[in-house]
This record gives sequence, C-alpha cells and structure tokens, in this order.
Amino acid sequence: MTRRVLCSALLGLVLAGPSYVAAQEPLFLETVGFATKTGFRGVFAWSAAESVSGVVHYGTDPDNLTETVQPLPGGVDTAQMAVAQIVTGQRYYYQVEDLLTGARSEVGSFVARNAYNDWNGSIYTLDLLIQLDSQSLPEDIPSDQALADIAAGVNVFAERLYDALDGYARIGTVLITDTNTDYPLTTPFYGPVCDDEASNLADVLVQTTIPFDSHTWGGWSIDNPCIAFYVGRIGQLVIPWEDDLHFGYVSTHEMMHYAFNAPDLYGEGTVEEENPADCRNLAWDGSLMHNTGGWAGKWELTELDRNPTLTPCQHGSLPWTWDVLRTRYTEIPEFPNGPIDHMFDDLARGNADGDALQIYILDREPGASTLTAYTPDDQIPTCGNQLPQVIDAEGDATGFVVVEETPAPSEDSLDVLSGFLTWDEEEEAVTFHIRLKDLQSTPPVGGGGHFFRYYFNYGNQRYLLVAARDALGPAFSLRDADNNTLATGLD
Repeated sequence: MTRRVLCSALLGLVLAGPSYVAAQEPLFLETVGFATKTGFRGVFAWSAAESVSGVVHYGTDPDNLTETVQPLPGGVDTAQMAVAQIVTGQRYYYQVEDLLTGARSEVGSFVARNAYNDWNGSIYTLDLLIQLDSQSLPEDIPSDQALADIAAGVNVFAERLYDALDGYARIGTVLITDTNTDYPLTTPFYGPVCDDEASNLADVLVQTTIPFDSHTWGGWSIDNPCIAFYVGRIGQLVIPWEDDLHFGYVSTHEMMHYAFNAPDLYGEGTVEEENPADCRNLAWDGSLMHNTGGWAGKWELTELDRNPTLTPCQHGSLPWTWDVLRTRYTEIPEFPNGPIDHMFDDLARGNADGDALQIYILDREPGASTLTAYTPDDQIPTCGNQLPQVIDAEGDATGFVVVEETPAPSEDSLDVLSGFLTWDEEEEAVTFHIRLKDLQSTPPVGGGGHFFRYYFNYGNQRYLLVAARDALGPAFSLRDADNNTLATGLD
C-alpha cells in the first residue's frame, strides 16, 4: 500500500538510561511500577541487559516483600511485565528478581491511588495501561510503528484531557504494550463482566477488528476492574494510523466517558421532555473538547459543562456535568479559578499536560523484547525544504480516479509521483510542487484538462489548493475545508 506522509514529525523513541541497577550486577536497566484502574491493580515492567526469567516481589514493607507475581507471558526475555491485584490506599514496594542468576533490581515504590483519590493538593493523576491488539494488524503495518504512533497520540490525549478538566486532572505514567504472544492480557473481552481468565487487564485496548469501533461501557467505568475502553480503526483510525492527533482526540472522547462520566454532546432531546436539551455548544466556549471522529473544521468531543454563563445553551432537565463530576472528584472546587492556558483553543499539540506524563513502550518480540521510554515532540510540525514530503507509487492513475490496483491503463499526465512545499524566507512565500510522471500539454483521453487537489493544514485550519488547466489555460484557487473559495489566480 502507498504510504503518504506530509510534513511528518519524527517519532522520538529514546532508550531510557539506567534507573534501578542491582548493586552486585548491572543486569536490570529499567523498572517501572504504578497503580492503575483506580488503585486496585499494580502494573510492573522491566528491561534487562540480557534475557532474564523475571519475578516481582512486592508488599507494603520494603524489608519484607512477601507477595510475588510472575510475568505475562512467562519464559525468559529481555523485557517483561506483570500485573497484580493490590489494595487501594496502600504504599507498595517492589523488586524484580532474575531467577536465572539471582540478580535483583533496586526497590521501587508507588502508592495505590488513581482516578478519584490520587489528589496531590492541586490535581488528580490517572495512570494507564494501554494495549495494542497487534495480532489483528495488517501484515504491512509493523507493530513497533503502531506502538510509536499510539505513544504520539497519547501525548495529544494527555494535553486534551488536561485542558478539558481545567488543569484539575492529568495523565501520569502510561505503559503501552502489544500482544505478539498469547497471554491473558491479549483477550479483547467485551462488556462489564469479570472473568479472571478472560477479562482484559488494560485500561485502553487499541483494536482493529472487533465490532466496536470506539466504545466505552458506560460512565465511571475506570473503577471497574474488568472494563477497558476501546479505540478502533474502522472509520476513525486508518492504515497505518491516520495521525497522532486523530488517535489522541478519539482517546480523549472515550476517556471522558470512562473516567469522568461526561456524556456525548446533547442533541435536541425528546418531545416528551418538559425542557428538552439542545446543548451541542458548537460555538466552543471552553466547556467541551473537539472530536467528531473526523475533521470538519474542528473536532467535537463530549460535554463537560460548568454553568449557564460558561455554557450558554439549553441544558433541559439534565444535570450540569461539572457538578456530576465533582461527586467523584470531590477535591475539584465548585468554582474553578478561571481558564488555564490553551483551554479556549484547539491547538494541535504542544499544550500543557500537567507535567506528570511518562510514556513507556513495551515492544514484545519474544526473546528480544524492549522497554523504551518515549519522549514526545511537543512542537507543531513545520514544513522544511526536505524533499519529497508526499510520495506516491508510479503507474496508479487512470483518467478518472487514482486507485491502488488500476483496472485501466495508467494516465501518465495524472500520475502523481511526489509533492512538496518550499519556503522562501526573503519573499515570505510558500510554493506548492507536484511532480508527475509525464505532464502533457494535451488533456488525458476522454478529458477536458488536468485537475489537481493539494490538501494542507495551517494553524488549526484545513485548506485545499486547486490547480487546473483546460483549453482556457491554467487556473488556481485556494479553498477552505468546506470548499469555499478564498482566493483565485494565485501565482
């Protein structure tokens, strides 16, 4: 399949340096431990300089780690993980042992708090285990690419959530893993049913084939040990993934249900209601985030409304969701201090995320797995003069439509090979370039001319540059996302 990339940002996979190193033998390179699912599940992961048969010793007394948990899956590997049931409110200490050599990591610790009770005096922190159902990935999409794309999306997800909660909640430690081998974590189990043998242990399952495109099993689901929310690809995430923004916005949408009980945007209500709601609030006053599952000038998300002043729309008889949220997140003040930075905009990336975000990727390759710290790039990608920025296969254009497997002879004068932008600093002008296999002065067979569309984003808006040539000569126009003409006759 053709891979098309326009002004792509480099994915920043950085191998983390040593953190917990055994005194006798520098075997363990990295260990990570945190609580998820509202504090009743402990997640542990580690990497080593060579294959180990790891086991986690943990408990509430650092000098007496009486509990143990085996990795998922078992066997020896250079990176592994384990999940254990823990008790909310307790501080846990843990240490990883290699059963082959007896080497141990240093002792780490975390408090079993999350979601409704992880309040540090000013903000709540939510830690997450995210799993990619990689067995259903298409053959041409490598798992490590998908994991890195998800990590980039998690960064956007963290920024959006922080803004949506006015800085009163944030994403903390995130472990992203895949399912290259069969173990209990892999089962994409649907619905609020607890079954230790079949339930998915993740908070977020990124799936590609199960029926639910993106779905949350009701509000406040984060405190149910057997419910994950699902982020799908059908219609929302395309192959390989549409982009990190799209994944980030869809994840935020589901997380707002999952952890904060925010409903979908209110429609017009029903005739039976005495005061029907009409609170989609498309004007965007800061009380909701943007997501429609696609870009239509902006994204919409779910409603987190504050009061009639900040959310000037008809709310009907339904409760204000900010008030509902505060029944669980009891430390959030009734009247927030005011908007935080970026709350009233929809910048693509680079917004504040609460300063707690740590993303790790556990990439499973049996016998050679890796645990990697992911460093997100918060800069909005810019288009340099490196060429090309868009590439396309040769020989895939007919006179009517571009397709992957062309049933008719390819039309050389419509066969796009590459596209790129160049920026002239002195003239402060951008030039759009489209390279074709063989652009002829005469139109393709059966046609009256040539017609090309060039889509691009600038700021937070999507634009379309149209270049055409017929018997009257060349013509150019700049259009917005709704195809409205903004300028013509461009040089």
